[in-house]
Amino acid sequence: MNLILERIKTLTNAKDLTINKLTLMAGLSENTIYNWYNKGSEPSLHALKAICPILGVDLSCLVSEDETEPESYREKELLKKFRQLPENQKKLLFEILKNLKD
Repeated sequence: MNLILERIKTLTNAKDLTINKLTLMAGLSENTIYNWYNKGSEPSLHALKAICPILGVDLSCLVSEDETEPESYREKELLKKFRQLPENQKKLLFEILKNLKD
């Protein structure tokens, strides 16, 4: 269970979301996610499915025992967005990436 909560926290931070905002966006009751962290409540399948689209991951990403899973989903999301760009924006993005520090 702790791994699921760690993933949710990592993904919400990456999307610059608060737990409160995630709860509201998912249409969950006010203290649902808060209770997972602070009262040891177990997340329901319904609640996990509700937050996945907001976090941009599949349910398997949250429940997998593979600790590298969230990162690979973020990479897939980046690739998906990259493929939707027009060619001139792809070239621009490559130029930007070349200038980033290693």
